[in-house]
Amino acid sequence: MWRLFTAPLLHASLAHILGNSVVLLIAGWRLERLIGRAWVAAIFFVSALGGSLGSVCLNAQGPVSVGASGAIMGLLAAAFVCSFHLAAYETRGRMRFLSLRLLIPALIPTSGMIDYSCHFGGAVTGVALGFLLQGVWPEMEDRPHFGKAAAMVASLGAALSLVAFVPVALTYSHFAAREDGLISEAELPHGQDEMAARAAGLSVRYPRDPRGHFYRAIGYLKAQDSAAAEGELRAALAQGDVLDNDMPPNLRYVITGALAITLHDERREDEARTTAGPVCTAVAPGLGSLKAVLVKAKLCG
Repeated sequence: MWRLFTAPLLHASLAHILGNSVVLLIAGWRLERLIGRAWVAAIFFVSALGGSLGSVCLNAQGPVSVGASGAIMGLLAAAFVCSFHLAAYETRGRMRFLSLRLLIPALIPTSGMIDYSCHFGGAVTGVALGFLLQGVWPEMEDRPHFGKAAAMVASLGAALSLVAFVPVALTYSHFAAREDGLISEAELPHGQDEMAARAAGLSVRYPRDPRGHFYRAIGYLKAQDSAAAEGELRAALAQGDVLDNDMPPNLRYVITGALAITLHDERREDEARTTAGPVCTAVAPGLGSLKAVLVKAKLCG
């Protein structure tokens, strides 16, 4: 949730923030002269939220997006709508040309590095806010009404963004460690043969990743070295924080079940039943085959 408010204020590089700043200066300066500072700030923050929602709803799960582009698209779209108000009569041509010149290219997908879903969400929000603004803007007045309300919305948006950075500060160390300590998707082995071949290297390079230890345990089990397999399975389970926060939800149960079966093979029946207990009572999809093996070994029930 907090990423909805922090992403628009973060940027991927110096060039990224400089480019957005230039467009924000061009769009914001011209729109501010027409509708006032409070309304511009309100449109910025609400469109930023709209861009974040567009990114979350329209993108596939996984990609991370940052930047104020959604908010800027909202300002450009609102500027285009507001250019039809009588107060914009003298500058309407320049406003329409400028807003469309910057808005249309930003909505046409040409690069895989740009979050067009965020652009689209911000632009749609800006259009909606532009029409809302027209509704509270009498034709014969220079500025729209409800400037104080707009200022309150802008202040709320700024406050929520600042508050949202608190969990960023609190969880930064966790994500920084995660970035350096876990196996990337590209490096994950496929199939038991590849797991066994690459497990030793992965467990050494990524000691915090329980998958490396689990893969190595599979290799030891195939070699009938149950003592070494037990050590690797316990090493995997020792990474409790990673298992709970960064791994598929069933991985802990799979590793625990494998440890119970290993203990059973070593004829340590009481310890094996105790270890298997959480797996036997777990209510989670995808554990049917594992539970069947534990039942057959008389470790469940």
